[in-house]
Amino acid sequence: MPQTFLAGMAAAGGIAVINSIGNLAGFVAPYTIGLSTQFTGSSTSGLYVVAAFELLAAILLFSVDRIAAPAEAASAAAH
Repeated sequence: MPQTFLAGMAAAGGIAVINSIGNLAGFVAPYTIGLSTQFTGSSTSGLYVVAAFELLAAILLFSVDRIAAPAEAASAAAH
């Protein structure tokens, strides 16, 4: 996705930001599951919380893709 919006060094920076967020998620997710398990007594609820965040990320990804597609088509038509 960064290559569709950015070029050159900016695309590399975008990929680095995505990797950093992924590494942060790998650190935070076990704590989220642990806290949720501690509060509810079931590890299932923690997995639901993490799944909800993943679903939110997928929805955001598809909404950005839908916004970008008409802009790309307009830009191609102008050239």
